[in-house]
Amino acid sequence: MNMEFINTQENFCTLLNDLLTRAKKSGADSAEASVYENSSMEVSVRCAALDNMSINREQGASLTVYVNGKSGSATSSNTTPATLQTLVERALAIARATSSDPHAGLADAALMATDFPDLAQYHPWQITPEDAIAIAKESEEASWTTDPTIQRKKSDGASVSTSRTLSAYGNTHGFTASEKVSSHNISCSAIAEKDGMMETNGWSETRRNAEWLPSAQTIGEIAGKHAARRLGGKKISDCRAAVLFQAPTAHSLIGHFVGAASGGSLFRKSSFLLNKLESAVFAPHINIRERPYLAGEMASGSYDDDGVAPQDRDIVKNGIWQGRFLSAYSARKLGTTSTGNAGGIHNLEVTGDTVAAATLPALMQRGLIVTDLMGQGANMLTGDYSRGVAGFWVENGEIAYPVSEVTIAGNLLNMLPAVRNFGDDVMRRGAISCGSLLIPEMIIGGN
Repeated sequence: MNMEFINTQENFCTLLNDLLTRAKKSGADSAEASVYENSSMEVSVRCAALDNMSINREQGASLTVYVNGKSGSATSSNTTPATLQTLVERALAIARATSSDPHAGLADAALMATDFPDLAQYHPWQITPEDAIAIAKESEEASWTTDPTIQRKKSDGASVSTSRTLSAYGNTHGFTASEKVSSHNISCSAIAEKDGMMETNGWSETRRNAEWLPSAQTIGEIAGKHAARRLGGKKISDCRAAVLFQAPTAHSLIGHFVGAASGGSLFRKSSFLLNKLESAVFAPHINIRERPYLAGEMASGSYDDDGVAPQDRDIVKNGIWQGRFLSAYSARKLGTTSTGNAGGIHNLEVTGDTVAAATLPALMQRGLIVTDLMGQGANMLTGDYSRGVAGFWVENGEIAYPVSEVTIAGNLLNMLPAVRNFGDDVMRRGAISCGSLLIPEMIIGGN
């Protein structure tokens, strides 16, 4: 299958310059535009048979124009010259019909990225559909061999996907830049069944380079083990006890912090962190650093969606919140400067007083290990937190039995500063790298 790009970085930049020139000539005071081309393949298998295959190729362009303090945006899936002119006309028509917004506009020219190091983001996977199917089958087969309770006839299946994207961004400051990125994934989901009880769980890994992925067998084995360990889950009585968020679930706590520390939440006053910048919002031993320029990582980049250069910086230092996540627009709304986070965060690394993850049950003595989260139980305005969970109950420092149909509750403003220990089982998921987090006490709801 041919997944090679039809376009090149050079002709994408030429196309952008043409689009921006058209916008200026047609009456825009300023403008910004982006173009992209993406090709992808995904196959999934179930019970050792092909379940689904999709092969896609798409491209598109978007344009935002600014006229007398007003803005208008338009998109197209076509990049022919005639279509580009129509795109300009649509964007200008929308801008002229909207209300003025003093905060809209391009990011400051002085903030535009000027350094574009090789961040090892592009590693195309030369894989055929037949090879992808074989890898998916291998992962599914591996899940079946991990435990006698894993069901072959009721498999949730496995999948393999690969994609590559060429994109470019430019604006009328004279800034134009392009990048190529690849993304590859192997996923497996297993079903365990015993004594009439059934549990489903899985595992998934994504990398820029397919050679950096764990083996299909490893992913299948993890999926099988995770499904089997949930069988026999018991209910527990309501109590207050320690809660240990294992690394994959600890990421969600950092994600809630990111949402509250982002410009949109802050200028809308819908954040539990409102007016808490430069205050202690984490335990004193916790640090969070944003590192945009790590080679090969999923959230690396040398410019954001506004063309602004991101910064290698401290977000939390010794528990003190020091850095927000701002685009040009949200920064203006807050009366400050963009942090290069239009489009999202860049590689957050969480560190703390590290202990061996295997010793954490002994340190907690009694409480709940959270391995799985259900629901969306975080109120971003107040910080109130309530989630359905599954995991393991710990007594006398040892895992006693699996638990299910349990809820945990607290408030993030109390939970984050209370984090007592940080596990050495550090795991990177997307843009966040974090280990297990132990909170000394939360409300646990059972029967």
